[in-house]
Parts: sequence; C-alpha cells; structure tokens
Amino acid sequence: MVDLPTFEVNMAMDLEYLTAKRDDALEHFNEKLKSHLLTDEELHKRLDTVLRMNNQVKMMQDIIVVKNVIQGKKSN
Repeated sequence: MVDLPTFEVNMAMDLEYLTAKRDDALEHFNEKLKSHLLTDEELHKRLDTVLRMNNQVKMMQDIIVVKNVIQGKKSN
C-alpha cells in the first residue's frame, strides 16, 4: 500500500482566492447589468453565481473563526 503525501491547508490563502473570484464575478455582473444586454434568465444566473460565491466566502470566514477559537482553547 502506497502512502499518499500529506499537505498543509492554508485557509487564509484559500479565503483570499475565493474573495478574489467572488469580486471578479461581481464586477462582471455589474458590467453586464449596466450594459442592459442581459436577459432575465442570464441576470438570474449571474446573480445566483455571485450570491453562491459570497456564501462560500462567508462560510470560509466562519470556518477560520471556529478554527482559531478551537486552537485558542487547546493552547490554554
């Protein structure tokens, strides 16, 4: 049986990546919205994407807070 390599999860870097992707999606959404070229279906699809990404960013922030609290309790 072969052991798989382990890796460290860098949540701060993951959060930074998700935030940048969300901000890009929001910027594209705003540009399309201002252009008045979106159909209602496309508008809803892009808005759903931005809201889903925003939810992912919020969840990652919550995970980091919980992780920090748990590590703080372990060190005491």
